[in-house]
Amino acid sequence: MLSVQNTISWLQHGDGILSSPGGVEGIGYIKIPNSDDPDLSVPDIELINIGGSIVSDGGPGGSTAVRRGMRISESIFDEAFGSIDGKETWSTFPMLLHPKSFGYLELKDSNPFNHPRLYGNYLTDPRDVATFVAAIRHVQALTATAPFQRYGARIHPAKYKTCRMHTFDSDEYWECAIRTLTATLHHQIATCRMGPVGDRLAVVDPELRVHGIRRLRVVDSSVLPRTISAHTNAPALAIGLKAADLIKNTWKI
Repeated sequence: MLSVQNTISWLQHGDGILSSPGGVEGIGYIKIPNSDDPDLSVPDIELINIGGSIVSDGGPGGSTAVRRGMRISESIFDEAFGSIDGKETWSTFPMLLHPKSFGYLELKDSNPFNHPRLYGNYLTDPRDVATFVAAIRHVQALTATAPFQRYGARIHPAKYKTCRMHTFDSDEYWECAIRTLTATLHHQIATCRMGPVGDRLAVVDPELRVHGIRRLRVVDSSVLPRTISAHTNAPALAIGLKAADLIKNTWKI
């Protein structure tokens, strides 16, 4: 990915792999079998296709932007990806759109400059793990299609020592692998969720005003009370525009 030719293409012509956001070449949305939501218009998983992978940034001896961003230890990297380090790769990231597990945030103390306490509680609901396994099976089937096979694509059999008690490629193996190496990827929401005063999890009212505090509003994606089936960029802009109208109306501007 970070080759001389790719850099020249981007600098001189504004094209090539470096012109795509984060190397993303395409995205797709899927409904998994046995989904909890019967509405076929609501996807369970977003598939993010990237023209590179965790080994594209040089591995332990290189820039390691991806590895460090995902907080992958060198031992995990070596055992799972060492054999393909530096080779031509692509990735499909299955993103869980509507997790059943949920975490929370709380203030550490009364000092507004201290970092809050964050509790992710990822994968505490087994349904989330099952959804990820179904997404992996979908990616495997996608890789076996003619367009991918035209280029000889194959899935790298990443094997983790922590999961060696399971047969590779069994559902049990992937459940273990998911708990071994899964990362958050942007767009956290609901830490200041909108809701009525009686809702103990609600922070702001329908006009984005913080319950119990005068002249304070929260204007960002944290006010969304539940997950959406896409990225939060556009909703964040819409929330900002709405907040501007609410504030102008309050002050009769």
